[in-house]
Amino acid sequence: MWPAFHTDPEPDGGGDPLASREHRSGMQLPRRETPTPPRELASFQGHAIDRLRRADVDGARRLLTRMSVSFAGITSRAMCRAMCVSSARRGVPLILVARRDRDVVGVAIAAYDTETFWHGFFLRHPLLALAAIVNRFLHRPPPAAGSNGHTAEKGASWSDAGPRIAKILFVGVDTAYRSRGLAARLYGDLMLRLARRGITRVDARIGAKNTASLRLHERTGWTLRPDGGVVFATRSLR
Repeated sequence: MWPAFHTDPEPDGGGDPLASREHRSGMQLPRRETPTPPRELASFQGHAIDRLRRADVDGARRLLTRMSVSFAGITSRAMCRAMCVSSARRGVPLILVARRDRDVVGVAIAAYDTETFWHGFFLRHPLLALAAIVNRFLHRPPPAAGSNGHTAEKGASWSDAGPRIAKILFVGVDTAYRSRGLAARLYGDLMLRLARRGITRVDARIGAKNTASLRLHERTGWTLRPDGGVVFATRSLR
């Protein structure tokens, strides 16, 4: 079975000037799992945001490549293109794009039932599978001092998987279109579409210094918990 790979999401591409400030684990974090109000979700819908289509593949690939987005530890044109083609042809992962005229200026990517998704994806792309496995072994982090390899906290974690659990793989906006609320709109539309597919929980991992992303998640009702060098975020869609 393929390991549950992930990419840390960076709403607005991590381009906020506050992103250099460290999000310390001692900061007070919201502990609620707020259901997504229909009015909130509807307010994010816009004509410029839609599912990725075949005509969007090259534009989305260029944006992801320009932003050096990594999937399963692989940062390459081939990986970005393969993810976009998979979405356009099969509907998984779910990729939404924000368009300005005909240009793709923002992307939101989520996968659900992730073990099944990655297994099928890598069967179709054996060279990418090999690269992911090599990268995983070369960059395997050592266990923390005094740790037996298991998290001390119980409850939801990034390793959880299932047909009703979605993982945010990436949310980002082109530098020229940041600070306009586009990342929040992408997120809102993504939540709406995931809920329609029967997803009841959404997880994300955020860089501990990515203040822009952390603030966006706090504003939109996610439960945040420091998890080593990242912050684990989860939200109920029930």
